[in-house]
Amino acid sequence: MKKRQEDCRMRRRGRIRRRHVTAVFVILVLAVGAAGFCLTEEKAQKIQRTGSIAAVRLKVPGRESMVLNPLRQEEETSKISAAIKNYYAELKEKEDFAETYEDIQVYVKDGMYKDTYVAFVRYGMKIRDIYTKVPGLETLYIEKERDSGDCRILTEDLDEDTKDYIQTVAEHEDVRNLLAQMEEEYQKALRSDALLREALTDLQNALEDSTENE
Repeated sequence: MKKRQEDCRMRRRGRIRRRHVTAVFVILVLAVGAAGFCLTEEKAQKIQRTGSIAAVRLKVPGRESMVLNPLRQEEETSKISAAIKNYYAELKEKEDFAETYEDIQVYVKDGMYKDTYVAFVRYGMKIRDIYTKVPGLETLYIEKERDSGDCRILTEDLDEDTKDYIQTVAEHEDVRNLLAQMEEEYQKALRSDALLREALTDLQNALEDSTENE
């Protein structure tokens, strides 16, 4: 057992040296506490830019209300789900640490503007050499293209009103309940697997080292 732990540790450190910043950031997204629903500039820098919010949008009143805009689970065959699956497929290709993103479930609320959506994406990330998957919950902002009807994930140029709106709907009780479920699953995963706890510690240390060296 000790030999297996040491072998896994050495392989992890090797990957961290090569691309530790990307790997660490992905893990931090999995911390589903208060920061779990925030869009971050670092995330946008780690993946290919997929779009930006246009200057003119039609605001739809009432969407700040949980009663009028409840959290709903998206169908796996929807265009929103397709865009999100492509997002994680691309993200995985850019990382050495994450082996797969599995069990993707998409929950959405309507965005502040017409044909926009706030997606709360639940998934399990398989870290290389670690048996237990890490439960994750991430927030993505999505826009439907007018011509094709396809959906794209917006990773930059979110205006302040949009950011405030995301914060508002993330405080809805139905979203907080989802966050609480994921937090419980996350902590359960940590308690069940010592190698996973060690991997997350290594990643946190790597992030701190990279920050100090910038």
